[in-house]
Amino acid sequence: MDRVSMQAKVRPISTKSYLKQLRAQGNLPGVIYGKGLKESVPVYVPYSQFLKFLHTHHWENTIIEMEVEDASGNKNSYTVLVQEIAHHPVSDEMIHVDFHQISLTEKIHVRVPVVPVGEAVGMKKGGLLEHMVWELDVECLPTAIPESIEVDVSGLDIGDSIHVSDITPPEGVRILNPPDTAVFVLEYAGGGQETEATEEVSAEPEVIKKGKEESEAK
Repeated sequence: MDRVSMQAKVRPISTKSYLKQLRAQGNLPGVIYGKGLKESVPVYVPYSQFLKFLHTHHWENTIIEMEVEDASGNKNSYTVLVQEIAHHPVSDEMIHVDFHQISLTEKIHVRVPVVPVGEAVGMKKGGLLEHMVWELDVECLPTAIPESIEVDVSGLDIGDSIHVSDITPPEGVRILNPPDTAVFVLEYAGGGQETEATEEVSAEPEVIKKGKEESEAK
């Protein structure tokens, strides 16, 4: 489980003009809320610092030890996860970030990538591995959040599938998705089109035959 340090400052004003000024100065406005806080803490972080964090970590599941300095120079520490990032509708630049304070001793719900390992035997027969679910909902302690959950797909043949119930998560992690959720499916590369075409061709003589019988009956 990744853990990083991040510096932030309290923003005393929340007007649109002040937020615009912060962004123009190379900062990203944000807010801290969650466990143990009576009210949210408005903050801002250097845009470049946060962008580097996004490029080097799986941001949704990385614990951030955030040190926040107020206008008087006093500093407070918060243990947070990135909850949500807002983007500008036109430029797509980040304009706001929500930080969720957590307790390291209480379980939380997060989403974790699920990745296939190995080459399915059915792929040599023309099969195609379909990745039906890309992330799994899990419950665990923040310190036990896995970077990903790996699933061995080497035994899959055409028509086989792997469901949530077939996956063994890491120790201390519980998968919350319904057990019958299909995660990986190995399908024929033709996608069933060949069968549909055959059905259409076989259906045509039946129509002709029926018309001929009606004509003979007359």
